[in-house]
Amino acid sequence: MTASAVQTALDLTPLAKLRNIQRELNEFFLERRWEIDLTLVGIISKRHVALIGGAGQGKTSVTRSIFSRIENSNLFHVQMNSFTQPEELHGPMNLTAFRDRGVLEFNTAGYLPWAHFGYLDEAFKGSSAVLNVMLTLLEERLFKWTDTDNIVRMMPVPLISAILTSNEMPQRESLAFQDRIMAWRLVAPLSRAGMTNLRLRDREWRRDPEKRVNPFKGTTISLGELAQIQSLVHTVTIPGSVMDAWEDILTDLQQEELLNLSPRRDLQAQDLLRAYVVLQGRMEAMASDLLVMTHALWHDPDIKVLRKIDLIVMKHCHELLGQCQEAYDALVDEVQATLTAISSLTNQPAQRASQLLNGSTKVKAALQKIESLIKRAQREGHDISEMNRILADGKLQHESILKAQRAHTW
Repeated sequence: MTASAVQTALDLTPLAKLRNIQRELNEFFLERRWEIDLTLVGIISKRHVALIGGAGQGKTSVTRSIFSRIENSNLFHVQMNSFTQPEELHGPMNLTAFRDRGVLEFNTAGYLPWAHFGYLDEAFKGSSAVLNVMLTLLEERLFKWTDTDNIVRMMPVPLISAILTSNEMPQRESLAFQDRIMAWRLVAPLSRAGMTNLRLRDREWRRDPEKRVNPFKGTTISLGELAQIQSLVHTVTIPGSVMDAWEDILTDLQQEELLNLSPRRDLQAQDLLRAYVVLQGRMEAMASDLLVMTHALWHDPDIKVLRKIDLIVMKHCHELLGQCQEAYDALVDEVQATLTAISSLTNQPAQRASQLLNGSTKVKAALQKIESLIKRAQREGHDISEMNRILADGKLQHESILKAQRAHTW
């Protein structure tokens, strides 16, 4: 078999297809890499993910575009509120069965017990009765109800994964969800650079509609192919050095009084890690893969708390990754400051050009520092995939300044 034929065969593997979906969606959705990765990891590990963030931040688009890429799958979507009834999740009572046979059954077609995937919008606003139904369906993959003869009936459901989205964290009465959901992601608004790139891309697409990309079209994968990928999760090896680093992370979090991890969530975190490794196209975990664990470690959306957790995890992934992240954070701050400064210089082209040049020079220096750290990490034998992602994100941030320089208008 020729080299090109071998490459073609590899490109058609189920995992390669899933990674193509990952790449295509990351090219479309700006600054939504972790939202995409966590949703895919939830699907691979058959676990559930919560995306918390304000309206208009892309939670729905990311979720629905991923589920649309899975062929012949059933998706159930509901937007919940305090008046949502359990029947809106599991379906209405089967009146014919009750009238003719005196049994309590439900017409579940088109509802959550029928679905392979669930998209539960504003999931934490439901009543306690609704939340109890959801807990059983999500955790046990069973639809339970009590029949007229006082016997509990159970029906297995094909649910693979659910994405729960909300504008706010769950209230005290729905805290039971926090142990049932594998990963939590605080969906931040686009950065200033992200908004600039979004506007410029939209302008380009309006000028040339043929360049417009549809995130709901592209590479697809079947349920059978997905099952093949899911079967890989429990064969992933986690070396002792990685487990030691994980224990060190938990120890540091406990000392900072930031650890809130039940035994259930600890086990879920192992599934999260293994699924993330599979998504990277590997079968053995590296210390840098522990970065995904930050999304299993928090319940408090306080930015300062999240930053502390990130830094603790990065420290144990490897020191150079933490330095790389710090350089990237400084780069983002500089981009934000530059774009903010030029917004008031529309009618002052000379000052605007000077501000853009100065900002671009500082951002280039930060990118060079990140590239230097990557080279050092490579020499020392560290995995550099996450650092390369940070570099790519940094270049995208820089592009917003470069586009502003080319555009001459704001």
